[in-house]
Amino acid sequence: LEAARRELREETGLAGLFRALQGALDGVPAGLLGYEEHPAGSKGQHLNFVFVTEVADDAEVTPNHEFGAWRWVDRAELDDLPSPLNVRQFGYLALAARFG
Repeated sequence: LEAARRELREETGLAGLFRALQGALDGVPAGLLGYEEHPAGSKGQHLNFVFVTEVADDAEVTPNHEFGAWRWVDRAELDDLPSPLNVRQFGYLALAARFG
């Protein structure tokens, strides 16, 4: 979880509270939605772990240099984003996630 906290802070400037998700199995890290993997050439496999967290309603996003733009989206907007299917699928899971 420390890596997820660090990435959240470094990439968005946000601090979040990672809590267990409803229906999560024992031993699953708090907030873990899932992961995806794909070949990374000579490095083997590349794994992306996806977490959801609670942030304050008045928290301000401060994106780092990796982002040219960002915005919050609802499900209807997510349907139309030009992004890979697995990214949208994780977005759907995140929008439906409930904390236990």
